[in-house]
Amino acid sequence: PISVMNANSIAYGIRITNRKIFGPHATTTNIETRYPINPQTASKRGIRNGDRAWVKSPTGARLNVQALVTERVAPDTVFLPFHFSGRWQGADMLAHYPNGAAPIVRGEAVNTATTYGYDSVTMMQETKTTVCDVEKA
Repeated sequence: PISVMNANSIAYGIRITNRKIFGPHATTTNIETRYPINPQTASKRGIRNGDRAWVKSPTGARLNVQALVTERVAPDTVFLPFHFSGRWQGADMLAHYPNGAAPIVRGEAVNTATTYGYDSVTMMQETKTTVCDVEKA
């Protein structure tokens, strides 16, 4: 696993990766986004399918998400879909949307957890992956 230390000496040993969700599972079957986590990783943290958990990143972000325990991701990786909103570091923002404008599927915005790194060769920002820690909420 990746081991990175921030200024507060907190170790982050899990990698976040993110991308768009395609197909009917993107909006029609869920009221809230769920993050895939490997059964081995979930078990070590006492997390079961459907449990809420905190994903913490070196940016200081704390994302409160619902677990989808699956072997579709490696033990050192959690997947967080992007293009979702409606929650902000655990707080439900539904009351702040104008009538009729609330997101159909609510979730945390993964970009609050991604870091400000970049590829030194292409000078492109790195917003698709970072490191994190996960704990049961």
